[in-house]
Amino acid sequence: GIKLDCGLQWDINATLSKNRVQNFTETLFENEEAGSEAWVIKHGDTPIAFSPDFILNNRFGYTFKGFEASLQSQYISKQYMSNAKQEECTLDAYFVSNLNLSYTFKLPKVKSVTVGCTIYNLFNEEYENNGYAGSGYYHDDNGGKVRYNYAGYAAQAGTNVLGHIAINF
Repeated sequence: GIKLDCGLQWDINATLSKNRVQNFTETLFENEEAGSEAWVIKHGDTPIAFSPDFILNNRFGYTFKGFEASLQSQYISKQYMSNAKQEECTLDAYFVSNLNLSYTFKLPKVKSVTVGCTIYNLFNEEYENNGYAGSGYYHDDNGGKVRYNYAGYAAQAGTNVLGHIAINF
């Protein structure tokens, strides 16, 4: 990170990756019933589930005479929730920021007291960062196999605040 004499600090890191399953083969069952006829699908190379191609973390901090403030932001690119690379079973990319504020001071008989709060999801971003996905198939009227997918999502909290007090003896 970069730290300046005026109390400002900037930390940033990024991860760029192409995590892939080589020659992924998927096995689906009719209406997901064990013992039903298996449908084997060869997909070739596919993204690994829950492995975003890009992650960016960023933190701006300011410190002055016991006061500290920091804005931390994170961007996560789109993620597939299964190795089958089904577009309807993805977590959308999201960008979320948190603001941390605190003040540290001295009191008699204690080394220091810190009082602060963190505002999570500062801009009230609506996003999901986890979920599940599955697939199966059924036969159409002509006896052909038709794939279906389903997904569930773990929606994250909107803006919320956590206060804290730390006493050091």
